Amino acid sequence: MLKLIKYNVRKLSSFQSLNKAKMITNHNKLMGNLRNNDIEYVKQSLREIELLGHVLRKEIKNVGQDLRKENELNKKEIEKTLRENIKNEFKNLKNELKASTKIIKDVRLGLNDDTKRDTCGIFKFALMSAAISIILHEILSSERNRVANRAYQEACDSKNIKT
Repeated sequence: MLKLIKYNVRKLSSFQSLNKAKMITNHNKLMGNLRNNDIEYVKQSLREIELLGHVLRKEIKNVGQDLRKENELNKKEIEKTLRENIKNEFKNLKNELKASTKIIKDVRLGLNDDTKRDTCGIFKFALMSAAISIILHEILSSERNRVANRAYQEACDSKNIKT
């Protein structure tokens, strides 16, 4: 009877150990599955992150292109306004030159009438011509400087540089 009990105890213990072994195996399989699933999950997460990164890179690239386009448009607008300003300034200079040449013509006409042979009139005409040419030169150089300074200032303002 004792043998039978020992046998049953061994059998029970072996059964328990077998069950224990199965439980361990199942546990290991379960853990292995979890690990595999985790790996798959990590892989899937990495893929999603990679896709998100790709999308973000595209978005950043698009934003960069938009900024470049906007910057180019701003540059073109600045250049256009500078050209228009310079064009207007030189139109004004041209009008002033026309007025000055009219004055010179009027002086010549005046010389032709009364003081053609008068040396004093010729001297006055020479002085007037020299004065007009000096004034014109001053106007031109100051206008050029003014236009150049304004263009420089507008360029600095567009780049937010303090002068």
